[in-house]
Amino acid sequence: MSNVLAALFGGLGAGARSYGTDLMREQDQNRLAQQRMAELQQQEQARLAQVREAAVLRQQQEDQEAEQAAEVARLIGVPLPKGTRLNAEGVRILAEDGRNKRNDATITARLDGIDRTIAGRMATTQANIDAERGLNDARIQSLLASANAGNARAMEILARGQANANQPPADTRRPMPATVGRELNEAGDVYALVQRAKTSMETDPAAKTATGWKYNLANILTPAPLESRVQSMIDGGKGDNVRATLGNLWSTIGKMRSGGAITDAEFKRLEPFLPSASDDFTKAQTKLAGLEREYSDIIQRKLDVYGGTYRVPDMNTITGRRAPAPQGTAPTRPTGSGYSPRNPFAGGR
Repeated sequence: MSNVLAALFGGLGAGARSYGTDLMREQDQNRLAQQRMAELQQQEQARLAQVREAAVLRQQQEDQEAEQAAEVARLIGVPLPKGTRLNAEGVRILAEDGRNKRNDATITARLDGIDRTIAGRMATTQANIDAERGLNDARIQSLLASANAGNARAMEILARGQANANQPPADTRRPMPATVGRELNEAGDVYALVQRAKTSMETDPAAKTATGWKYNLANILTPAPLESRVQSMIDGGKGDNVRATLGNLWSTIGKMRSGGAITDAEFKRLEPFLPSASDDFTKAQTKLAGLEREYSDIIQRKLDVYGGTYRVPDMNTITGRRAPAPQGTAPTRPTGSGYSPRNPFAGGR
C-alpha cells in the first residue's frame, strides 16, 4: 500500500510528496500499532490460559485434598471440617491405608488362587464321587435284584407253607369202636324221642288236656295194667298219642339206665325233667325243654370224652342224622318196652 502511494505521489510536487510521506508514516505506525495490539492480545490470552490452567490444577488439588481428608475422616471415624488440609499424620494414615489396600489386594489375589485350587480339587473329588456313586448304584441294583429274587423264593415258600397250613391237620385218632357207636346211636335216639315229644306237645291239639291231676289220680286208683286204658277213657282217647310218646320216652330212658348206657348220675340229672301224668300242659312243656338241654349236655360230654381218642361224629350228626353204626353192627333202636322206673304212662295197652 505504501509503495503504491509513493508511486502515486512521486510525480507530484514537494508539498504533495511531503503529505504522502506523512501519510505513509502514519500508516506504518498504525500497522505497527495493530501488530503490537495483536501481540498484546496474544500475550493476554496466553496469560488467561495459564490462569485458567492454574485454577483447574488448584481445584483438582483441592478436590484431591478433600477426598484425602474425607478418606482420613472415614478411617479415623471422626468427621473433619470442610476445607481441612492434611498434615503429616493424615498423610501417614493415607500411606498406611494404601499399604493396607495393597496388602488386601495381595491377600485377595492369594485367596482367589486358593479358591481356584480348591474348586479344581473339588471338581476332581466330585468326579471321583460320581464315578464311585455309579459303581455303588450298579452294586446296589445287583443286590436289589438278588434280594428280589430271594424275596420271590421266600414268598413261594411262604405260599406253599400257607397252603399246607390251610390244610386240616391229619386226624390221628383211632376208628370209633362198635360199643361207642352203639352208645352214641342210642343217645341220638333218645334225643330224637325228646324232640318228638316236644313236637307232639306243640302241635297236637289234645296235648293241652293229655296230662293233669285226673290222669295221675287214675294211676293211683287203677291197677297198673289198666292205667293207660283209664287215662284214655278220661279224654275219650284224644291224648293217647301224646301219652304214648311220653311213655316211650320214659321207657327208653329206663331201659338205657338198666343197660348202663345212662349212668345213675345222668339219670338223676334227667329224671326231674321227665314229664309226669300229673303235670299240666305248661309244666310238661317246661320239663321237656329242660330235658332237651340236659341231654344235649350229656351227649356233648360223651363226645368230648371219646373225641380225644376216637373219630366220633359231631354234635349235629348225633342230634340230627344219628351217629353212624360201626361196620357189621346194626344200630340199637329202643322199642319202648323193658324196665321203666316209675313210668307214669305205662300200661296194658
